[in-house]
Amino acid sequence: MTDLEEKVDWALSHEAEAREIAAEGQALACRLTWESEVARAGQIITAAWHGEAGT
Repeated sequence: MTDLEEKVDWALSHEAEAREIAAEGQALACRLTWESEVARAGQIITAAWHGEAGT
């Protein structure tokens, strides 16, 4: 995180965009469940096992 100060400066000077990014990240975190992530991991593992691209 050598560019942390730069990122903080950007967030402070782009408050609206930073709030939107934060809200989208929070919404994503709320949608994630153990069950959904286990199912997704299973799909990725199965696809890799069968040599499917685009996982």
